[in-house]
Amino acid sequence: MKLIYSFLLFFLLFVSKAMAQTDFFKTYTTPLSLEKSIAIQTNNDNFLVSLMETEPERTKKNGGIIKIDSDTQIIDWKFFNGQDGGSIDYIIKYNTTQNLYIIGGTKDSIASGHLYTNLFYEIINEDLQSIKTQPLLLSEDTIQEIHQMNLVSDSILYILVNRWPYMHDSYFDFFIIKINLNTNDQIIYKPTIKSSVSYDMIYWPKQEKISIFYAGNGADKQASLAKTMELDKDLNYMGYDSLVYGMTYYTDAQIINDSTYMLSSNGYSHYQPFSSCHSMYFYEMDYNNDSIKGCQYYPGHPEDSIIYSFLYESLAKNDESFVVGSVVNIEPFQYPYQQTEATYIQLTFFDYDINMQKQIYYGNGTDVYWPMSIQPTMDGGFVICGAWRKPEITNPPNQDLFLLKVNSEGLITGMEEPKGICASEALVYPNPGGEQFQVKLAAQHQNALLEMYSLNGKMLLSEQLNQAQTTINAQALPQGCYTYRITANGLKIAGGKWVKE
Repeated sequence: MKLIYSFLLFFLLFVSKAMAQTDFFKTYTTPLSLEKSIAIQTNNDNFLVSLMETEPERTKKNGGIIKIDSDTQIIDWKFFNGQDGGSIDYIIKYNTTQNLYIIGGTKDSIASGHLYTNLFYEIINEDLQSIKTQPLLLSEDTIQEIHQMNLVSDSILYILVNRWPYMHDSYFDFFIIKINLNTNDQIIYKPTIKSSVSYDMIYWPKQEKISIFYAGNGADKQASLAKTMELDKDLNYMGYDSLVYGMTYYTDAQIINDSTYMLSSNGYSHYQPFSSCHSMYFYEMDYNNDSIKGCQYYPGHPEDSIIYSFLYESLAKNDESFVVGSVVNIEPFQYPYQQTEATYIQLTFFDYDINMQKQIYYGNGTDVYWPMSIQPTMDGGFVICGAWRKPEITNPPNQDLFLLKVNSEGLITGMEEPKGICASEALVYPNPGGEQFQVKLAAQHQNALLEMYSLNGKMLLSEQLNQAQTTINAQALPQGCYTYRITANGLKIAGGKWVKE
């Protein structure tokens, strides 16, 4: 009996160790300025992060994959460039049993004064060794970027590509490639519409059709914003639909079952009289693209701090929740390179009935974060990656990589005081500030209490917060550094330092 108990104890300890993960925030220096990144978890508890970097003048690109272990240490770093650079735009799992992955991007070359962009996909293993590489479409004097890849079987891969010209901005559009991975046969569909950009695609196994989510014109040339185009499995055009009114850019979709999917999007919410603010939309949709139910959420108005979706993958789920990723407090016409104020990563949690559970913010109050992708992890948590920089670094732009791993509740549990970033349920900004500043509460809090102290612990300001966003008058405070604490229902939901200039 003791032997059985010992074996069970050993087994439980082994399983708990194998399933245990450390949540973390970590930054990494990249050779060039980071433009795009996507992180996925391997079966061995490591992370593979795809990178697309550019020189400040955007005359050269680098494409690479970083392999990082669960302790945030870099194991390997490999570039997949052509003679004149390249990019890695996307990474997906291919064969989980053999730990194989598919990466996609471009390899650039120059001939007779013309710049060519050669799309390719490559199958690699977890050690970043190439198993197979295959060139795709070659295009002259255009920028091509793989926006998404969708593997629908062991042999069929769909690749969604955005493109625009190098020398002028007369058009931008997208196209889709279907590839047989066994034979390398390729089918390409190029819509006739111009001035459109794609954001996502999903494959419906039962209906054997593809939905491509994009912003731009419809096939009848009528102007609109968020739309979906329907193709059959062989890329024959079936039609298009407009989506929920007010949705604009960065649509992201996930199939739930044979007849419904979840959709997140940037959008606008309108106020009276004649004013609007940026917002986020989250909706359950049927396969005919009609809305079933959903919600919109946005920063406070008129003190609109601007909210935008993650740039590439903003929607993820675990067994209990859907999570929508966004960035708060951006300056749209300056972001990202000329942004001077701190930005914050925001995760909004919903249950499967589209009830908002909570919001959590991540940031240090000074740095600029440009979140790009969120993916689920094996422990039920999520990994977020993107670019970050100091606000003073604007010329030349120099963005490096950050990687943020949270648990299923959105918490960073691996350290008592996460270095350089913290999770909170309220924001205080701008920081540094002046005669006034804003306090934004997460959606789960209807009221809270702000207390501000001198560095020697004397309370100098106390304000009740009874709305989503409140303007605080700081004229009575001398210039200097202060600490603050925000509590709700007797619990601390945010705290830190604030500087008055």
